Amino acid sequence: MIRILLSLAIAAAAYFGPWLLDSTGQILGASFTEPVLGSAFVDSTIGCLMDGKISMSGECAPAYGLFGQLVLATVALGVLSAALSVIGLVPLIGRLTSLVTIVAGVAAIVTFGWFAKEVFTTEQAAFSDFRWGAYATAAFGLITIFAGLSGLRGNND
Repeated sequence: MIRILLSLAIAAAAYFGPWLLDSTGQILGASFTEPVLGSAFVDSTIGCLMDGKISMSGECAPAYGLFGQLVLATVALGVLSAALSVIGLVPLIGRLTSLVTIVAGVAAIVTFGWFAKEVFTTEQAAFSDFRWGAYATAAFGLITIFAGLSGLRGNND
């Protein structure tokens, strides 16, 4: 059960949480006066999926390049992991879905790591550029990896 909640927490933190405040425009190429939410990166792709277009190019591409793609992967893997974990309440399948849970956690940490690399390679990098959505995504990712590893061992949720 905890794998379901943690996977949904990853998706929610990555999508709804504020990631950064880029007032200089050095990180994303455009300056913002308000914190940038994860939804700013993936709304175009999710809108296309809701309209029935299955494409990740052109107008359906995630915004801001690789970072948008990583946020989209984190959200998608979090939702997929939660859905599979519901099915995974059956004992044998539960161990198999633990692998997807681990992958979702790794995706969250990789997204945060790439984001941190991008922030700290700018000239005016500071921890104040990070917002709670970035930290929450990484924290939930790490905890989700531990929950997935526990599920592989066969412990009950």
